[in-house]
Amino acid sequence: MSKVPQRDEIWKHKKDGYLARITAIVGDAVFYFSNENGCNNVREMEVVSWHTYFQENFVFIGNGKPLNILFEMAD
Repeated sequence: MSKVPQRDEIWKHKKDGYLARITAIVGDAVFYFSNENGCNNVREMEVVSWHTYFQENFVFIGNGKPLNILFEMAD
């Protein structure tokens, strides 16, 4: 059985090689930010994909840090 996508994970598109960071799972939909076409600036949630399509076309790379940790400030 393929790995089930989870929030804050990093996946890589098998064919095109771009990275996708999962931001939400809603029902069977997978929402993610990506750097497709060499875009390094994340503007908004761009793509919605079904679990089966996602699992067939992406490979799991690793866990990313939760987004709220990225904005924490130390005293």
